[in-house]
Amino acid sequence: MSWTNADGLTVLMHEEQGEVETTGRALGVRQTLVVELADATTLATSYSAAAGPTEAFIPANALIVEAHFITETGFTSGGSAVLDIGLYNSAGTAIDADGVDNDIGLTAIDAVGEVVKCDGALVDGTATVGTSDAYVGFRYTTAAYTAGSGKLVIEYILV
Repeated sequence: MSWTNADGLTVLMHEEQGEVETTGRALGVRQTLVVELADATTLATSYSAAAGPTEAFIPANALIVEAHFITETGFTSGGSAVLDIGLYNSAGTAIDADGVDNDIGLTAIDAVGEVVKCDGALVDGTATVGTSDAYVGFRYTTAAYTAGSGKLVIEYILV
């Protein structure tokens, strides 16, 4: 004889069986990756760092459907700094060095809470990240940053 416990769950006894679910359920297909850019002053004009063993990545052949960069500390520069966000394989070789976003201007990220909707070639959901796992890398062009931090949020679908 089954009974309901204090949590509202049905507890089956002896040889009772649950009913088989016949109305299929879809799990969420979108996955989310959040990458911190803790200190923009550490960026260089190129990115070639090999991925660490615990670094998060977007799995091979995934489709990026959306990406946003959120400013946590306003970015500053002695010049007209521009931010590129790209994808790299585990060895640090570019899959697409500005495939998430190319040339984010300083005025778009110079205040806390500003959000940039990324529009790189790999973000529109029409191409996969390729056959290698993809790691996020940041670089600057034109001028170095003197301050700034932010968070990149990428939504992707496993194929």
